[in-house]
Amino acid sequence: MRPDDIGQDLVPWLHEHSEIWEAALRDSGALLFRGFGIDSPTALNRCIVATSREWASYRERATPRTAVGDNIFTSTEYPAGEVISLHNENSHCTSWPLKLYFCCVTASATGGETPLADCRNVLAAIPAAIRDEFAERGWRYRRHFGFFGSLGRTYSLLPTATR
Repeated sequence: MRPDDIGQDLVPWLHEHSEIWEAALRDSGALLFRGFGIDSPTALNRCIVATSREWASYRERATPRTAVGDNIFTSTEYPAGEVISLHNENSHCTSWPLKLYFCCVTASATGGETPLADCRNVLAAIPAAIRDEFAERGWRYRRHFGFFGSLGRTYSLLPTATR
Protein backbone atom coordinates (compact mmCIF):
# COMPACT_ATOMS: atom_id res chain seq x y z
CA MET A 1 0.00 0.00 0.00
CA ARG A 2 1.31 3.42 -0.92
CA PRO A 3 0.28 6.93 0.08
CA ASP A 4 -1.21 9.51 -2.25
CA ASP A 5 1.69 11.78 -1.25
CA ILE A 6 5.17 10.34 -0.55
CA GLY A 7 6.07 10.81 3.10
CA GLN A 8 2.42 11.08 4.18
CA ASP A 9 1.89 10.26 7.87
CA LEU A 10 0.73 6.64 8.09
CA VAL A 11 -1.25 6.96 11.33
CA PRO A 12 -4.03 9.23 9.97
CA TRP A 13 -4.05 7.16 6.77
CA LEU A 14 -4.60 3.98 8.84
CA HIS A 15 -7.55 5.59 10.63
CA GLU A 16 -9.09 6.92 7.41
CA HIS A 17 -8.69 3.64 5.51
CA SER A 18 -9.14 1.10 8.32
CA GLU A 19 -11.76 -0.98 6.49
CA ILE A 20 -9.50 -1.30 3.44
CA TRP A 21 -6.27 -2.32 5.19
CA GLU A 22 -8.00 -4.54 7.78
CA ALA A 23 -9.79 -6.48 5.01
CA ALA A 24 -6.57 -6.76 3.02
CA LEU A 25 -4.74 -8.04 6.11
CA ARG A 26 -7.42 -10.67 6.77
CA ASP A 27 -7.28 -11.81 3.14
CA SER A 28 -3.51 -11.94 2.64
CA GLY A 29 -2.08 -12.28 6.14
CA ALA A 30 0.48 -9.48 5.60
CA LEU A 31 0.66 -5.93 4.31
CA LEU A 32 3.53 -3.89 2.93
CA PHE A 33 3.42 -0.13 3.36
CA ARG A 34 5.90 1.93 1.32
CA GLY A 35 6.48 5.65 1.11
CA PHE A 36 4.80 6.64 4.37
CA GLY A 37 7.90 8.07 6.04
CA ILE A 38 8.18 5.53 8.84
CA ASP A 39 11.82 6.33 9.51
CA SER A 40 12.38 5.63 13.20
CA PRO A 41 11.35 3.34 16.06
CA THR A 42 9.20 6.18 17.41
CA ALA A 43 7.32 6.49 14.11
CA LEU A 44 6.83 2.70 13.99
CA ASN A 45 5.56 2.69 17.58
CA ARG A 46 2.90 5.28 16.65
CA CYS A 47 1.63 2.86 13.98
CA ILE A 48 1.62 -0.06 16.40
CA VAL A 49 -0.38 1.92 18.96
CA ALA A 50 -2.81 3.03 16.23
CA THR A 51 -3.47 -0.52 14.99
CA SER A 52 -3.15 -2.82 18.01
CA ARG A 53 -5.01 -2.89 21.28
CA GLU A 54 -2.24 -4.82 23.00
CA TRP A 55 1.07 -6.40 22.12
CA ALA A 56 3.28 -9.08 23.55
CA SER A 57 6.58 -8.15 25.12
CA TYR A 58 9.80 -9.86 24.10
CA ARG A 59 10.22 -11.85 27.32
CA GLU A 60 11.04 -15.37 26.22
CA ARG A 61 13.99 -14.41 24.06
CA ALA A 62 15.42 -16.83 21.56
CA THR A 63 17.92 -14.78 19.56
CA PRO A 64 20.20 -11.80 20.18
CA ARG A 65 18.42 -8.50 19.48
CA THR A 66 18.84 -4.95 20.72
CA ALA A 67 16.00 -2.80 22.06
CA VAL A 68 15.70 0.39 19.98
CA GLY A 69 12.39 1.70 21.32
CA ASP A 70 9.34 0.81 23.40
CA ASN A 71 9.08 -2.94 22.80
CA ILE A 72 10.81 -2.48 19.42
CA PHE A 73 13.90 -4.53 18.68
CA THR A 74 16.42 -4.95 15.93
CA SER A 75 16.10 -8.01 13.75
CA THR A 76 18.11 -11.02 14.87
CA GLU A 77 21.75 -10.01 15.10
CA TYR A 78 23.41 -12.84 13.21
CA PRO A 79 26.34 -12.55 10.81
CA ALA A 80 25.27 -11.54 7.30
CA GLY A 81 26.14 -14.97 5.87
CA GLU A 82 23.76 -16.83 8.18
CA VAL A 83 20.28 -17.79 6.99
CA ILE A 84 17.30 -17.62 9.32
CA SER A 85 14.83 -20.27 8.22
CA LEU A 86 11.17 -19.48 7.76
CA HIS A 87 9.45 -19.72 11.13
CA ASN A 88 6.44 -18.56 13.13
CA GLU A 89 7.61 -15.64 15.24
CA ASN A 90 7.55 -16.40 18.98
CA SER A 91 5.79 -19.73 18.48
CA HIS A 92 7.91 -21.11 21.33
CA CYS A 93 6.45 -18.57 23.77
CA THR A 94 3.47 -18.88 26.07
CA SER A 95 1.96 -15.79 24.42
CA TRP A 96 2.59 -14.17 21.08
CA PRO A 97 1.49 -11.10 19.16
CA LEU A 98 -1.37 -11.27 16.68
CA LYS A 99 0.40 -8.74 14.46
CA LEU A 100 4.09 -8.33 13.66
CA TYR A 101 5.57 -5.07 12.48
CA PHE A 102 8.77 -4.72 10.48
CA CYS A 103 10.41 -1.42 9.63
CA CYS A 104 13.50 -0.85 7.51
CA VAL A 105 15.18 2.43 8.44
CA THR A 106 18.47 1.65 6.68
CA ALA A 107 18.42 -1.01 3.97
CA SER A 108 21.38 -3.34 3.59
CA ALA A 109 23.73 -2.36 0.77
CA THR A 110 23.89 -6.05 -0.23
CA GLY A 111 21.73 -9.03 0.59
CA GLY A 112 19.20 -8.95 3.36
CA GLU A 113 15.68 -10.31 3.13
CA THR A 114 12.54 -10.85 5.14
CA PRO A 115 10.64 -13.70 3.50
CA LEU A 116 7.01 -14.09 4.54
CA ALA A 117 4.59 -16.98 4.11
CA ASP A 118 0.88 -17.20 4.79
CA CYS A 119 0.89 -19.93 7.43
CA ARG A 120 -2.74 -20.68 6.70
CA ASN A 121 -1.52 -21.99 3.33
CA VAL A 122 1.42 -23.80 4.93
CA LEU A 123 -0.93 -25.55 7.37
CA ALA A 124 -3.33 -26.47 4.56
CA ALA A 125 -0.43 -28.08 2.66
CA ILE A 126 0.29 -30.47 5.54
CA PRO A 127 -1.61 -33.74 5.05
CA ALA A 128 -4.72 -34.01 7.22
CA ALA A 129 -3.46 -37.21 8.87
CA ILE A 130 -0.39 -35.38 10.19
CA ARG A 131 -2.42 -32.38 11.39
CA ASP A 132 -4.88 -34.73 13.10
CA GLU A 133 -2.09 -36.59 14.87
CA PHE A 134 -0.66 -33.35 16.25
CA ALA A 135 -4.14 -32.33 17.41
CA GLU A 136 -4.65 -35.71 19.08
CA ARG A 137 -1.21 -36.12 20.69
CA GLY A 138 -0.25 -32.48 21.25
CA TRP A 139 3.38 -31.44 21.23
CA ARG A 140 6.07 -30.17 23.54
CA TYR A 141 8.72 -27.55 22.94
CA ARG A 142 12.16 -28.25 24.28
CA ARG A 143 14.64 -25.39 24.13
CA HIS A 144 18.37 -26.01 24.01
CA PHE A 145 20.81 -23.23 24.79
CA GLY A 146 24.44 -23.05 23.71
CA PHE A 147 27.37 -21.18 25.18
CA PHE A 148 28.72 -17.67 24.67
CA GLY A 149 30.14 -17.28 21.20
CA SER A 150 27.96 -19.99 19.67
CA LEU A 151 25.50 -19.08 16.97
CA GLY A 152 21.92 -19.52 17.99
CA ARG A 153 20.24 -19.53 21.35
CA THR A 154 22.49 -18.97 24.35
CA TYR A 155 21.59 -18.76 27.99
CA SER A 156 22.93 -15.18 27.84
CA LEU A 157 19.61 -14.19 26.24
CA LEU A 158 17.83 -15.02 29.48
CA PRO A 159 17.45 -12.35 32.17
CA THR A 160 20.12 -13.88 34.41
CA ALA A 161 23.85 -13.41 34.95
CA THR A 162 24.65 -17.10 35.55
CA ARG A 163 24.05 -20.37 33.79
